[in-house]
This record gives sequence, structure tokens and C-alpha cells, in this order.
Amino acid sequence: FGTALLSFNLGNEYFALGGNGPLTDLPTVRSMLFRTGLIDDQNEVLARLRAWPRYLEGQFQRIGGMTIPYGWIEPIWSSIVSDNRQMESLPGMFTWGVVASGVCLLGLPFVRHGMLLGALALSGFFWALPMRNNVFIHEYEAVFYVGIPLTVFSLVFLCIRRLIGARFVPVLAAATLPAFVLSSVEMGKGAAYPPEGGVANARLAQDFEVIRGLLGGGAVYVPPGQLDEHWEIRSQMRYFLAGSAVLWPEQWRYGELADFVMLNHRATDFLLLTPDNRRMFLHESYEEPAFGNPIIVSDVTSRWNVYWKDGRLFYVSEGCPRKNARFFLSVTPRQANELRNKKNGRGMDASYFHLVDIARRVGRRCIGVVDLPDHELASIRTGQLRTGARAGELIWKGEYRFER
Repeated sequence: FGTALLSFNLGNEYFALGGNGPLTDLPTVRSMLFRTGLIDDQNEVLARLRAWPRYLEGQFQRIGGMTIPYGWIEPIWSSIVSDNRQMESLPGMFTWGVVASGVCLLGLPFVRHGMLLGALALSGFFWALPMRNNVFIHEYEAVFYVGIPLTVFSLVFLCIRRLIGARFVPVLAAATLPAFVLSSVEMGKGAAYPPEGGVANARLAQDFEVIRGLLGGGAVYVPPGQLDEHWEIRSQMRYFLAGSAVLWPEQWRYGELADFVMLNHRATDFLLLTPDNRRMFLHESYEEPAFGNPIIVSDVTSRWNVYWKDGRLFYVSEGCPRKNARFFLSVTPRQANELRNKKNGRGMDASYFHLVDIARRVGRRCIGVVDLPDHELASIRTGQLRTGARAGELIWKGEYRFER
């Protein structure tokens, strides 16, 4: 059945891609080849992490951590780790993992049904070794080593029973019960989400269900700064918005190609399509905005015009010359300006930001948006700084004073 199901999926992929390319180009086949290490992505950082010496060390550290009752970590090793889930960093975990694996192998010849117990103890390695490219980054796959602690504790208690007699087995069981209960309680603390988190996730799922019905397979763009819970929201979006193209913040150059825009707030300058949502909101795609006259005019050096509209600054350039462009902005409130005139002060300190954090591409123009404070302003100063080897040097600057 498994072979038939996999063949059916591969056939679907083959015909969906036109039926022209080789089988090795199918996404599922490429995934299998990568996870088994038959092809490589040539990433040097990942290559160092999954190099055999480091990889095996990490696997034995995980095994060592699995053989320690979870409830013992906090009272005994709290001075070493701040979180029980950091047990792999405890001293001696690699050695303890090797010892536990060795005890399994050495004890198998002395027990009945050694072949079955050996399959239990070694099954994790038959997954971890051929699937190295998948296991090295997913620590939860250490669950396949569960046969080793089970075998170790079985061998230890069998040995104790032979030494002191079967009548002491209930005593041993009673002695292990507190460790089991304490470990369960401690693990529950680490895994439980706060009640408000569950409610928030449920609301987010409801929002995505509504958005999915409106997308109709279209493309949606998520601008920078909209995904506060980065990985959690992304993973939910991949699930709930399956069938639609999602352009992430790092794909901001292609944002104008999207049919819709998703924000974490209700924007007033775009048509809102999901007024009843609570966390994520779908809007119609960006239109070419009209700003009027710039308050700071670009020159040959800057290529940027700065506009002020509805309490926000807009940095506008024809095209996007440098996505890592760095700007500074100093805002002086009217009250602070009056104090400065009296006390010779300098106003507010400057804040710094990169274009990629504020910008979107609209048609042929690149537009960065910065919200200004609500209070009355006296002036603003802004400009662009160099990055790279000459980082911090001023490229251009401008100032605008607001009328009373």
C-alpha cells in the first residue's frame, strides 16, 4: 500500500510538471535524495553541522539525555542549564550516550529474545544514519532512539532482580514512581502553551480560513514587519493558504505582482476585504499612491524624494537602487523645539533603519513608509548612510520644518 501511494504521488507530480523532465527532478524525489545525502545543496554551514564526527557526537548526546529522568535535571543541574530542554549541553552527555548504547549491545547475549530486544535498541540508528540530512536539524527525531533507554533500564532492573531476588521488584517499582511523576510534571510545564496562546492561535486560524476563501488561488504579498511571530505564522500560512502563492517579506521586490496584500492591522489607505478578522487582514493590492510635492527633494547623489502625508513619511525612488540602503531619521516635537530654543538642546536622538525593513515596490518605484509620532512636530531631519566598508558615512541629508 505504501509503495502504491508513493507511486501515485510521483505520477501526479510527473504529469503536473508536463511529463518532460527526468524523474530525479520531481520535488519528492529530490527531497528523498537530499535527505538521504545522495545529493547535496553545497551549503558550507550545513555541511559542517552534518559532518559525520559532529553529527554522531550530537546523536550520542541526545541518547545520553534520553537516559536521564527529565525530572532530575532541574534540581540537580539547574546551575548548568536554564531550561530542561538544554539537557544535551550537560557535561558528559556524549559519554553517557556511548555507554548506554554499549550496555545495550553487551547485555543482549545474556537475555532471552535478544534479537527482538536488539531490534528495539538499534532501530533508531537504521533511521538516523541513512537519513542524516534530515535528522541533524530535527532534534525531535531523537524519539527513534527510544529503544536504547528502554533496553538499558530493562537490563539494569533484570540484573538487580537476579542479584537481590524477585521479591524486591515492587520496591524498585515504588522507588521509580516519584521520578516518573516528577518528570511528567516538569515536561508538562515545558510543553504547555499559555491559555491565551491557544485562543490567539485559534483566532489566527479563523482569519486564515476567511482569507483563503477570498484568495481563490491568487497571489498575496506579506510586507516586512507584518509577521511578529515569524515561524509560527509562516507555518500556519503555508497550511491554510495552500494553493495560493505567498510572497514573503524578503521577496519585497516582487510585491507589485501580487493580487492581494496581507497586513497585521487594518490599513486605511487600502481597501480592506476582511473587516471581521482579528489578527491578519487581507487588502486589495497596492495602487500607485499620489503624494503631492516632496518636502525633501532628491539630488543627483540621493535619488530619493521624501514626502509627508497623513502623519507618515514616504521615501520614494525610481526603482530600488539598494535594498540594504540605511537611513537615519530625527524627529523633533514642537514642545521639544521650544525647550531647545530656551535651553540650547538638540531635540530627539536619531533612529536608524534599512530600506528592506520599510519598503515595498509599487510599479517602477520603490516606496518606504515610516509612521511619525502623533504629537505636533517642529521639524524632521533625515538622510542616507553608507553601508559596507565605509559604513556610517553620510551620503545625503535633508531637513524640513513644519509651519505652525
